[in-house]
Amino acid sequence: MLRNCACFIGGAFSLYFWAEIPSAAVLFTLLGAALILLASGRVRPLSAYLTGFVFICLAAQSELDDRLPVDPNRRAITTEFLIVDFPQHRKNTIGLLVQPAGDESLPSRIKLSWHKPPVLPQIGEVWHLRVRMRAPRGFSNPGLFDYEAWLLQHGIGATGYVVASSKNSKVASQGVYGLAGWRGKLGSRLARVLPDDEVSAVLLALTVGGRHKLSSEQWELFASTGTSHLMAISGLHIGLAAGGAYLLAQLLLLPWARHVNLRDGAAIAALMAAIVYALISGMAVPARRAVIMLCLVLVTTLWRIEFSASRVFILAALVTCLTDPLAIFTSGYLLSFAAVLALLWTAMGSIEAVTEGGLAKRLALGGRRLAVLQLVLLLGLLPLVTALFGRVSLVAPFVNMLVLPIFSFLVVPAALLGLLLGGILQVFGDLLLWLAYYGTCAALQVVGWAASWPGAGLMVAAIGWYLLPVGLLTMGWVVLPRGFLGRAVACPAALFLVVYRPLPPPPDCAAIDILDVGQGLAAVIRTQGSTIVYDAGPRFMSGTDTGTLVVVPYLQSQGIRDLDMLVISHSDLDHAGGSESVMRAYPAARLVVGEALRGSESTGQLCSSGQSWNDGDIEFRFLQPPAQGRHLGNNSSCVLRVSAGNSNILFTGDIERSVERQLVQTGVLNASTVVIVPHHGSRTSSSAEFVARLRPQLAIVSSGYQNRWGFPKPDVVARWQGSGAQVLNTADSGALSFNLCADSGLSKVERARPDQRKFWSPSE
Repeated sequence: MLRNCACFIGGAFSLYFWAEIPSAAVLFTLLGAALILLASGRVRPLSAYLTGFVFICLAAQSELDDRLPVDPNRRAITTEFLIVDFPQHRKNTIGLLVQPAGDESLPSRIKLSWHKPPVLPQIGEVWHLRVRMRAPRGFSNPGLFDYEAWLLQHGIGATGYVVASSKNSKVASQGVYGLAGWRGKLGSRLARVLPDDEVSAVLLALTVGGRHKLSSEQWELFASTGTSHLMAISGLHIGLAAGGAYLLAQLLLLPWARHVNLRDGAAIAALMAAIVYALISGMAVPARRAVIMLCLVLVTTLWRIEFSASRVFILAALVTCLTDPLAIFTSGYLLSFAAVLALLWTAMGSIEAVTEGGLAKRLALGGRRLAVLQLVLLLGLLPLVTALFGRVSLVAPFVNMLVLPIFSFLVVPAALLGLLLGGILQVFGDLLLWLAYYGTCAALQVVGWAASWPGAGLMVAAIGWYLLPVGLLTMGWVVLPRGFLGRAVACPAALFLVVYRPLPPPPDCAAIDILDVGQGLAAVIRTQGSTIVYDAGPRFMSGTDTGTLVVVPYLQSQGIRDLDMLVISHSDLDHAGGSESVMRAYPAARLVVGEALRGSESTGQLCSSGQSWNDGDIEFRFLQPPAQGRHLGNNSSCVLRVSAGNSNILFTGDIERSVERQLVQTGVLNASTVVIVPHHGSRTSSSAEFVARLRPQLAIVSSGYQNRWGFPKPDVVARWQGSGAQVLNTADSGALSFNLCADSGLSKVERARPDQRKFWSPSE
C-alpha cells in the first residue's frame, strides 16, 4: 500500500514538469492503461502512478477552466462580493480576496486591490463593487517567484481592482456562524484587548491565521532567523491545541471515569480542537496535514488498530493530495511533509530514552533531542529550502531552541484559550491574552537579537540541475545510519550550497538580462569583473516595487553580493521606482542618474555624454545627455552603449525624437547588435532616421502586458522589423537573456516565458 500511495503522489507531482495538460483523449488512454495494469500485482505501482497523473490533470484543468478568459478590453462589471480573508493593508491600498456572491459566470475566487477605499472593508462582509478584472498574469523571470503558479495553487481565477464609483457600498456582514465572519470576530476581540502593534500582529497570525498586519520588516526578520514557520499555523500549533484539549478533556472527564473511556473521550476532544483551530486559521496545507494525521491516529486509537507512523504519514500525504490536489505543488506541502518525514526518520526508537530517569536527566535528554532534531531539519531541508527561497539561516537551530518553548508552552495555549473564553470568563480570557502578549514580546526580543548573528539570512545562488546531487548530499546526515562514514559529506555539501557562485562571463563577453518588470525597464549587465543594473523598474500604488520583487531577488539568485553601479536613466517611476530597494540591498553601489530622482533620498552622479570605462574587453560609454544644456524628463535619459568588439547593445531609456535626431547628427551612433527600443515602443520615439542608423539584429521592447497605452505601437514595431530586426517584447517573452561576445557576437536569446513554460502559464 505504501508503495502504491507513493507512486500515486509521484504521478500527480510529475505534472509540474509538463508545459501543457494532455488532451482528454490522451488522459482517457492513460486511465484505461492504468485499469489494465491494475490487474497485475507486479505493475500496480505503475498503475497508481498513471492514475495519480490523470487525477491531477483533471483537477488542474478544472482550475484552469475557472479562470477568467483573456479580454483585451477589460470591461468593468458591477456585482456583489463576499470578502473571504483578512484584507491586506499596504499604504493607501487594500488587497481583498473575494468570492462572487451572485454572478456564477465569474471565477470562484478573485484577488482585488482597492486604492483609498472610503471605509475599510472587513473579512466576512458582502460588498457591492464595480471592478475591472483580467485573467491571471504575472512577471516571468528565471528562478524567481512564480505569481501565476501561486494564483493557480490558491484557486484564484482573476485579478483586478475596484473602480472608483458611488455604487461601491457594503451590503451585509456574515453572521458569527459564517467561517469568515467568525474569524473576523475573533480578530476583532484580539484588537480590542491588545494594542495595535507588531506583537499583536504576530498573535493575530498565530491564532486566526491573519498575517495581514505583519510588516515586511518582520517577515525579513523571521526569514533571516529561520523562524518563518512559526507564523504559518502548522503541525506544531495544531499539535499544541490538540494536546491541550486532550489533557483538559481528561481532567473534565475524570469524575465520570467509571462510566466513560477517558482516553477515547479525550482523543475525540483533541481532534475537535484541532479541527476548530485549523478552520479559524484558514486551513492552510500544514494545518490540513496535521488534522488529517490526527484523524488517522484517532481512528487507529478508537478501533484499536496497529498503524505504523510511516502509514499515517503516507496516507496523510495522499488524503491531502486528494482533498486539495494543487496543494501538492506548494512550498507548504513540500516543506511540511519533508519536515515530518525527516523527524520521523530520526526519532524512531528515541522517545523512550527521553521518558526514563529522573527529572534532571529527562530534561537534559529532552534538550539534547531537541537540538538534534533542529540540526536534522536544517540539513535535511537545506536543499529544498534553498531551492524554494534562495536563502538559508545557519542560526535557525539555535534560535528555534530558544523560542519554540516560549511559543509552545506559553504563547499559543494562552492566546487560544484567551480568545475562546467569553461571557463571565472573559476577564480571565483577557488576562491570558496579555500573558501571550508578553510571552511574544520575549520571543521577538530573542529573534531580533539573533538576526544580528553571523550566518543569519544568508543568500544562496540558484544551482543548476547538474549540481543537484551535491545539494542532496546534505541529507546524508539525516538518512544514513549513525557512525556511517558517508554522513561526513553532509557538512561540506551544505557549505558548498552556501558559498557556491555561478561562473562569470568570459573576459570578452557581457551577459545581458532584460528582466520582466511589466510596464517599465530593468536590466542587468554582467562582465567578468563587474555587475551593473540599468534601471530598476516601476513602483506601484500599494507601495511595493520591482526592485524588491524582481531586481534584488534576481541578483541574489545569481550569487551577486556586490553591485558595482546602478544607472537610473531618468526619474520616471517606471524606471526609477525600484531604485531605493536596490540601493538598500546594495548600499555600496555607485549611483548614476540622468536627472535628480524625485522623492528620493539617494543622490547620485549625473551621467554625461563621453563618459566611458572598460572592464576587460568590454567598453561602457554614455552617449547622452550632454554635460551642458541638459534636458528634463524623458530626454534626460542616460543612453548607455555596451560594446564587446564589433558587437554592442544600446540602452536608450525614454529618449524622444529630438534627442534621437541629435544622436544621429553628432555621429556617435553606429550599427547596433541589440537595441532597447526607446520609450517602450511609443510613437514619440523610434524615428525613421534613428532606426535606419542602428539597423539592429534584435530590438527589445520592455512593456507591460495589455498596458493601457497600447505599447508597443504596431507601426513602431513594423519600422524596427523593416530595418531587419527581430522584435521581442518582455510582455510576451518574459525576461530575455543573452551574451554579447567580441568573437561570436550575439548568442542565442533565452526567453523565460516560452522556454520555461508550465501548464498554468497563459497560452497566448
